[in-house]
Amino acid sequence: MKNKINLIVCSFCILLSVFLILLAFFLKNNNSVLASRAYTTAVDLVGSRSGTTTTGVAFANNSATNTYRSIVGEEADSLTYTIKATVVGAAALGTANAQFSFIASNDPACGTTTSTTLEQWATTTGQINWFDVSPNLLGVTNTLSLPAGTGTIIWNPSSAGHGRQITLTELSAKCVALQISGSSTSLWVQTRTKIK
Repeated sequence: MKNKINLIVCSFCILLSVFLILLAFFLKNNNSVLASRAYTTAVDLVGSRSGTTTTGVAFANNSATNTYRSIVGEEADSLTYTIKATVVGAAALGTANAQFSFIASNDPACGTTTSTTLEQWATTTGQINWFDVSPNLLGVTNTLSLPAGTGTIIWNPSSAGHGRQITLTELSAKCVALQISGSSTSLWVQTRTKIK
């Protein structure tokens, strides 16, 4: 009887050991796959970067707002904007600033539309259902104002090369649009999404 119990206990220990080895192997391989897919490749959204040269887009006097769309996709959880001031105007030109607002949409063609089209089936820019995603801003404090129902971040870069990151978390959108207006500054913006 004692030998039978020992045999059962040993068999159980062997099965448990095999199970733990397989579990450890699975977790190790699965974590490496997840880690390699955690972030997408960074994409230049405003301006360009080649090697060590960064070229920004000029913003003059806060009179116009430019909109830059990013296709996020259903598998993305967050979107990070890396922003760098490439040129900051002299004090005589006024205070250098940039204003950022964030809107999103789940419309299928939100990243590829135009304001006019001859094709009946195509969605135009005016038909896109945009919504405010400022509640998804991560860690933005003391710079958030809420004009017209959308969150606007006002940033005053102190010098060329000055940068910051802005992250939107817990996204549930197919695309996100960054609206920028600015004065006396040139900006470069790069985006990167995190996979769920």
